[in-house]
Amino acid sequence: MILRVQGFTGSLNRQSRARALVDVATAMTAQRMGAYAAGYDLADLQPALGRAARIEDLAPLPRALVAQLISADVLILGAPLPQGRPAGLLRHLLGLLPVAALERKPVLLLALGADDAAARQIAAAPERLLGLARAQLTVRAMSGASADFAADFPLTGQPGGPRAPAMLARLERIVAPFARCLAPAPAMHAA
Repeated sequence: MILRVQGFTGSLNRQSRARALVDVATAMTAQRMGAYAAGYDLADLQPALGRAARIEDLAPLPRALVAQLISADVLILGAPLPQGRPAGLLRHLLGLLPVAALERKPVLLLALGADDAAARQIAAAPERLLGLARAQLTVRAMSGASADFAADFPLTGQPGGPRAPAMLARLERIVAPFARCLAPAPAMHAA
């Protein structure tokens, strides 16, 4: 069975630094686990997310994407902090999920702020801010300036990923222990 690592960014801007970091963290984790990786963001759930009182109120494609979030083996969640707190739509989405949806699910929450102080703000209380109390939560705060990111990817025109060696090293230090604790135990062979 191939495991699935799902990245999700709480941003409406596909060309955000948060999306770039989550995509890289998702790929790093999936590679270490030998898993499949996919990534989505709030823009993929529009325009109906804000009006939805329950998951069933979403259109078929956004509803299918939410089902993928729920069924993923591992979730990497990027929470950009534009005003020192996560976007209301991200909190709304997490509030729509069934209570047990993230129970015992490994979740890496990357709190992404303009500076370390803003990022640490959500890292200090993710359960209260995002309702993630039942997940197996690993929380890490990160910040990055525009200079830490490439301008764009030449072939796709997508926003550039992290390019500063220190930022990539920090992301690797976050992902490595998270992925290591998720890796399946080696098979025991009888002698």
